[in-house]
Amino acid sequence: PPTSPTPSLPEAEAPQSSTMMPLLLNKILVPSSHRKPLDPSWFADASGGKRAMFVMAPMVGQSDLPFRLLARKHGATVVFGEMMLADRFAADPGYRLQAFGNAPLRREDHPLVAQFAANTPEAFVGAALEAQKLGCDAVDLNLGCPQRRAKEHHYGSFMTDPCDWALCCAIVHQAAVHPELCLPITVKIRLQPTLEATVQFARLLAASGASMVSVHGRQRGRENQRRDGSANLDWVAAVVRALEPFGVPVVANGNVRCPRDVTANLASTGAAGIMVAEEILRDPAVFSRSRWELTSTGGGVDGAKAATDPCSPPPSGKDLADEYIHLLEGLDRGCFHHPMKRLEQKLGGYAWRMGQVSEKKAQKALGDFLQVPRLALQITMRKEKANLSGYRCGGRMQRS
Repeated sequence: PPTSPTPSLPEAEAPQSSTMMPLLLNKILVPSSHRKPLDPSWFADASGGKRAMFVMAPMVGQSDLPFRLLARKHGATVVFGEMMLADRFAADPGYRLQAFGNAPLRREDHPLVAQFAANTPEAFVGAALEAQKLGCDAVDLNLGCPQRRAKEHHYGSFMTDPCDWALCCAIVHQAAVHPELCLPITVKIRLQPTLEATVQFARLLAASGASMVSVHGRQRGRENQRRDGSANLDWVAAVVRALEPFGVPVVANGNVRCPRDVTANLASTGAAGIMVAEEILRDPAVFSRSRWELTSTGGGVDGAKAATDPCSPPPSGKDLADEYIHLLEGLDRGCFHHPMKRLEQKLGGYAWRMGQVSEKKAQKALGDFLQVPRLALQITMRKEKANLSGYRCGGRMQRS
């Protein structure tokens, strides 16, 4: 686990009210000329015009290489790797290998953002330098994880109370100004208890040197109920407006339950991009499906935000199943944690073996999760063909 937090911004007190914010801003402000810019290709379509970013969220146990490639093929333009512990990533070559494989990254796995849980500047910078060596395109500080282990080890959303704002800013600031680190620094946050605090916190992170801020439109919530109600996209829109003077793009996260929600959320928030987690697990083609619906209906959002790349009709569930397993079969297993276990976690959470699951049971399990009714039979047939049926893997489905 990450080590105990040690804030390193001298004299910077955690703001307890709006009157404290100018003081902290003056101590950490990173000139825009020193902020490491995002690659312009993140915002460019095939014709060179501007379009929104379609972002696959970081998902522990789910953002593996074959699924990243599948999401990219079907519309994701920026992809996050799963959250990793910064200090372990910096120190353990085996951990890095299992996360991303050998350097350099595969040509088709870009742009890729490496996300880290860290509670000291030293741990985050150390991990970021290793990610840079591997060929990652940006590094992200996770300030949104609401899980129990984040509370136990003081990272993620449990490091975002006002008393820790100076620490968060110190981590971003030291990474942004580090002379050997060339990658952009991004941050993923949740809403604070009030709109004022949410805007203040986002502005502080931008002033510290963050090149992009992703905002999950929900608060941390209770330990046993982290998704209490809909995401508050009005507050996300307020963060978008607050960061415009900094020139820092905001990615909205939350309330995407179907393809049409992608363009609707972009329109309502004015964000530079949309990040999707659970819905992309249910439908890895959610972005291409959204674009197809936009094209076929003639509706959409402002031209600067809409995706203008030509797109084909979205794939069927059977096609997605075949594509994913084909990607998995071609993977170097030495660079991947338990491939069949992850596959089965994605595809229903059953410990399948050939002939051990009925079509009716498979349809129910997968219909609830991926909305692809015959997927289980495809999986078992392809497992036998690829000589993978010897893996006995279980575990319940993991949702991000």
